[in-house]
Amino acid sequence: MKNLLDSFTSVLLTLAVMTCNCTSLVLGDEGSPIVCNDEGLVFSVSVSPNGQHVVTGDSTGRISFRSLDSAAVQCSHNLHHGRVNSIAFSPDGDFLATTGEDGKVVIFDVVEKEIRTIINADKSQGFARFSPDGKSVATATDLYFTYGDIKLWNVSTGELIHRFERRTVAHDAIFVDDGKKLLATFSDSLEYFDASTGKRIRRVKVISPHPASYFPEEIFGLRLSPDGKKLAVLLLESAAIVDFSDLSVKCHLQGHKDHLTGACFTPDSIYLVTGALDGAVKLWHTGKGRCVSSVRLHKKGIIAMCLSPDGKHLITSDESAKVFFSRTDIIFDM
Repeated sequence: MKNLLDSFTSVLLTLAVMTCNCTSLVLGDEGSPIVCNDEGLVFSVSVSPNGQHVVTGDSTGRISFRSLDSAAVQCSHNLHHGRVNSIAFSPDGDFLATTGEDGKVVIFDVVEKEIRTIINADKSQGFARFSPDGKSVATATDLYFTYGDIKLWNVSTGELIHRFERRTVAHDAIFVDDGKKLLATFSDSLEYFDASTGKRIRRVKVISPHPASYFPEEIFGLRLSPDGKKLAVLLLESAAIVDFSDLSVKCHLQGHKDHLTGACFTPDSIYLVTGALDGAVKLWHTGKGRCVSSVRLHKKGIIAMCLSPDGKHLITSDESAKVFFSRTDIIFDM
C-alpha cells in the first residue's frame, strides 16, 4: 500500500511540474507566419544548436517546448516564480540555463525533461551564458542602480566559482578565446575578464551615436558572429558592428524607431537580424552597414527573438502575448 501511495505521489509531482498547454494557433497562408496566442508574455526564446528544440519562457515562470515547424506546444515546465528573463542552451544542446526575476538560475536537463540544478543567485538575473565546455554558466543581475557583478557558477554543483565585480549593471557577457576570457558590457564600455581568476584584463570604450538618455546604461547586448570575426554591440535604437580582432567600430546600423530588443547573426555572418519595440524586424548587411530588408511583423513591440541555427526560421514574441514563427526567405524576400 505504501509503495502504491508513493507511486501515486510521484505521478502527482510530475504532473505539477510538466503540463502540456494547448495555446491558440493561427495558421496563415503558405509561407506566412504561424501566430501563437500565449497565456503570458514571452520574454525569452531560444533554439537548440541542432534546431530540434524551440523553448520559450513567459511571465508566469513557465518554459514551453515547441515544434519549430508547427509552433505547437509539446510540453511545459514551471521553473520560476515570476518572469523567465533568459534561456540559454549548453553547447551540446543537452541542458538549458534559465534565469528569472525570482533570483534563481535553473539548469534543466533537456533529454530527461527534469531540473538538474537550482542556483540561488539572490537578485533577479538578466542573462545566462554557458562556457564552451558547458561546465560553468555566467549570470548577472538585471536590476538598475545595483552593483553589476557577474557571477560564474558550477553547473553540476551550483557553487559560485568567481565573482567579476563592477559597480554598474552588466547587461550581457560572452565567453571568448575558447572560454579563457569573458567579454562583458558595462555602461558605455566593453571589458575583458580572465575567466579563471575573475580579474579584469582590459577596458574598451565604445562611442554611441546617440546622445545621453534617461537610461542608466546604453550598451545592453553583445552578439558574436558565427565566424568569430564580428561583434554586434546593441545600443538603444541602433547597433554597432565591431571588428573583434581590434574592437574597432566598423559601422552603425540605424533605422529602428524604438528600443532594440534582440539581434541575431545569420549563419554566414554576413547579415544581422534585429527586432525592436517598434514591431519591426530588419535585415542588415554588416559589411556595408545598410538595411537590405525591413518588415513591420508585429502590431505591438517585439520583446524577444531568436533565429534558428540554419537561419531559415525566425521566432519573435510581442507585448500582446503573441509568438510568431516566420520563414526568413518569405518575410525578407530572400
